[in-house]
Amino acid sequence: QGDGVKTIVPKEANVKIACRLVANQHAEKIQKLVRQHLKNICPDYADLTFIGGSFDKAQPYAVAFDAPSSIITKAVLEKTFGETAYFTKMGGTIPGMNLFRQKLNAESALLGFSEPDNQLHAPNEFMRESIYHKGREV
Repeated sequence: QGDGVKTIVPKEANVKIACRLVANQHAEKIQKLVRQHLKNICPDYADLTFIGGSFDKAQPYAVAFDAPSSIITKAVLEKTFGETAYFTKMGGTIPGMNLFRQKLNAESALLGFSEPDNQLHAPNEFMRESIYHKGREV
């Protein structure tokens, strides 16, 4: 393929689609809706094929701020950092979290120790060593 403008239309195109779900959405339903929409808009002259992956139906996961795991986490963070901890909603794809809830009947606490300037998921992502050690302490 390479860089630059191309003067032909390739005979084939491949696309990977990832949907970030939120609480109360169901992966299987969303997958069916996306597939149906793509079928509806696919031109007659094109072929459309779907291939699933290992994470193709990961369910969303959310924990209430007043859940026992959240209360314990807040206390540990405040002790470690010496400041008031505040909750925020964040997204991520961690299929195992819902499995813990279903199979072990356990709520989990998810903690991120990145800072706003850490370029999370970028090629130049980084983490300060001081935050790494605080995370280990928690």
